[in-house]
Amino acid sequence: MENLPYELLYTVIEKQLISTDYWSDDYYISVSDYDTILSLAIVSNTWQSIVKPFYLKLKPMMPPLILLTHASHCYLFNIVREEFLAIQLPQLHRRWVRSCSHEWLLTITHDFPYQIRLLNPLSRASIRLPPMWNRFEGLEELKVTVSTSPSDPNCVILARHAEESKLAFCRPGDRTWTRLRPAQNRYSSAIFYKDQLYLIEYGTSDVLNLLRCIDLGRLVSITQKSIQKPERCLSVDTYLVDSSADLLLILKYNYWDDIKLSGMGCTYGYSCELSNPLFEVYKLQNRDWVEVDNVGENAIYLSPNCSVSMPATDMDECTANRIYFFDASGDETGYMTGVYHIKNRYVELAYQSSPSWTAPLSWFTPELRS
Repeated sequence: MENLPYELLYTVIEKQLISTDYWSDDYYISVSDYDTILSLAIVSNTWQSIVKPFYLKLKPMMPPLILLTHASHCYLFNIVREEFLAIQLPQLHRRWVRSCSHEWLLTITHDFPYQIRLLNPLSRASIRLPPMWNRFEGLEELKVTVSTSPSDPNCVILARHAEESKLAFCRPGDRTWTRLRPAQNRYSSAIFYKDQLYLIEYGTSDVLNLLRCIDLGRLVSITQKSIQKPERCLSVDTYLVDSSADLLLILKYNYWDDIKLSGMGCTYGYSCELSNPLFEVYKLQNRDWVEVDNVGENAIYLSPNCSVSMPATDMDECTANRIYFFDASGDETGYMTGVYHIKNRYVELAYQSSPSWTAPLSWFTPELRS
């Protein structure tokens, strides 16, 4: 069918997707067609360009998908319909997949010299990055954040290590990485916000330092925030999120096993009040972090390297002023997906039959080619 004329192929797909009993002059596409559209989009770039107009109709109604990888496959899980879409990617053979940013995966070969590539799982486009084995130790902890789609030659690709106090950047086509100044502390979060790079520097004395990078060469401190860990809190995860033009800082408190969600009387599937909330949300305002309990009509989706905020007004099964997140399951065998109610400060399942995952997860919003 790939060899059919474009117009004929378009007609075949159009008849498959569009309902004819809609009262409007505009066409109607059911939410149930979302997975069908994505299944057609992964066939080829031609098919992807054909289904893109239909996809754009449904996109505002659909939350991000859950992305996980295993062996030579990428899996996209639809939390509304609770269905998987499997994408075979031979490009993942004998590679780690370590982070996801702007719908691109960071992949690293298992063996020296640890070749690094960015891979788009829908288009299969691949971009080779400069070698980094001599820049960072333990590349399995490497994370990248991109300023825009890596297909843009002006895209800035920032690399940071989860444990090391090192930063480096490059652009597509560069032969080497450029180091930013070394620091005493680790960088726990990064985001390109209003064309500027912002980072959270996590100090040893539980002080968060918000830095802005000037001309990709100089880091300037914007503001600081001290963290008061609740009793028996194991660690605090930090997230920077661009939400309706506001820069948000979200703190997620991780407790020892015996007082995590189940141990605090909070059973998945049921809501409960927490004496100490799992999350705190702050908005940057006049160079200070101001705590808020309302993010408007947005829902926030947290994952270690690609947190996003999206309008939830038209979404099925997802509600505004919520944080959707991944958390270790009670039996320590994997990850579960939960939702935090910012206003009322309680946690419940993101959806009724939340499975336990055994691989690190990311949120993924497909961007189809024209």
